[in-house]
Amino acid sequence: GSFSRVIETTLHSSAVDVTELTDASLKILYSQIESGRRRIGFDGRGFLDTSTRLTKLPTENLSKMIGEKGAQQMMIAMPNLLFQLPTSAGEEVAKCLWGICRDLSNHQMVMSEFFIG
Repeated sequence: GSFSRVIETTLHSSAVDVTELTDASLKILYSQIESGRRRIGFDGRGFLDTSTRLTKLPTENLSKMIGEKGAQQMMIAMPNLLFQLPTSAGEEVAKCLWGICRDLSNHQMVMSEFFIG
């Protein structure tokens, strides 16, 4: 949906400097994939698609875009994301999330959130 594209555009445009705007965008994005949560408009699927596209970015690009705190938020949102995806897509996203954790292993909180979820 259109609102999820606004969030994705904001994240890409603020990739040079992780700011409060990026953090706020991630919070909105991940709040919209919580199960049982009322969605903004009819963008439910758009938020899942945006979250899935973020997990598939190369780790270096993702790290520049959302920073360590954003990666940690991504891991916290992981169960909600995986629960709503078809099995085949969920497997791919889980592999991508594990790759993010592995590549950011020097950031212990990201790794621990993957396991705690």
